[in-house]
Parts: sequence; C-alpha cells; structure tokens
Amino acid sequence: MFVVFDADAYFNSRTDSTVKPPKKYSLNSAGIIDETMSKNSDYSYTVYTDLELLKVRLKQIFKKKIIPGQPTMKNGKPLPYFVYDSIEVNVDNVKHVKEVLTLLNKSGYQAVGKIEWLEQSEMQSKMIQTVLGGIGAVSLFVAAIGIANTMVMSIYERTKEIGVLKVLGCDMGSNISRIPSWLSLAALIFAALVGITAGIFPALKAMNMSPLAAIRNE
Repeated sequence: MFVVFDADAYFNSRTDSTVKPPKKYSLNSAGIIDETMSKNSDYSYTVYTDLELLKVRLKQIFKKKIIPGQPTMKNGKPLPYFVYDSIEVNVDNVKHVKEVLTLLNKSGYQAVGKIEWLEQSEMQSKMIQTVLGGIGAVSLFVAAIGIANTMVMSIYERTKEIGVLKVLGCDMGSNISRIPSWLSLAALIFAALVGITAGIFPALKAMNMSPLAAIRNE
C-alpha cells in the first residue's frame, strides 16, 4: 500500500498536468476497510495508524522540511511540534453525546456532533408526521360527517316505511341491521393487515440503513 502526505497536490495533479504529483511512500498495512463501509463514505481515502508511529515516520521522511498541512513560523520554518486542525471523539453511549459536546464547548473547543443532525432529521420527520396526521384527522372528520349525514337522511326518508313495518309487527332488529357480523369482522382484519404491512416494510428498510447513509440523506 502507498500513501501520500500532500493530498491537495495529489488530487490537483490528477486533474492538472502542470502540477507535479507528490512522492508516494510504501507502507505495510494490517488490513483494508470493508468496501461496504468505505465506498462513498467518510472512510474513503483514510488511513488509520498509531499517532506516535506516524509522528516518527513523518520526521524520518521530511526531517527538517515543512510537513504538508502543518503551519509554519513567521520565518517560514516548520514548528517544532505538531498542530491538529481537528480531532474525533468517540462516545461509549449515544446518551452521553450531548454531555460530551457541552464539556468540549465549555473548554473552548468548537465541537460538533452527528447527533445534532439526527435530532434535526427526527424533528423534521415529526413535523411531517404531525402535518400528515392533521390532514388525515380532518379527512376522517369530514368523512364521518358525510357518513352521519347519509345515515340520518336515509332514516328520515324511510320513516314512513319503518312506521308501516312496526304496525305490521315486523322484527325491526333483523330489518335495520343489513350488514352481517362476519363481514364487519373480515373488514376489520383486512384493514389491520393492510396497516401492519404498510408500516413494517418501511420500518425494516430504515433499520437496515447505514448510519452514514442516513445522515447524508436529506
């Protein structure tokens, strides 16, 4: 495996023939990240190594020269120490992320966590669910009013017929109830199955989605 320590020069040389490509250094690797994790993700073009070993290797390669990506003093000479533009902190539990972010910000660091993006996505999802739920509730209310109006008008129109049936001594229970009980039960079971099927497949798809893909998705 080879590595380059001047990433900007490397990518510029691939698009601009006038830019001289940086020197490549051969290193022994212990393994390669799985393609499903590294493809089109934050892990692409990333090497994981021991920090102290990296410092020793950089000093051996560049000696007293300027290390790419490192700031210099006013006279143009490299600093005698390493400067880091960012660090990555891994928290043992997602519940502790906010607490760690607060401590880092109070310590003077500009800390940003992916939990904020997830919370923003959850908030947007809740807003969409609320709007859709409101629309559905209004639709159900209007439908209920329409059904009630239809039933009331049907009773008013058949008032005379019902009176005649009562005078003749007919059993009103068997005449008014026209829908069989088995049909009502079948309709209820069918509606439940449709609702479960419509909800479980999107939920399973969301559970199997990669966290990085979920964060990138807007």
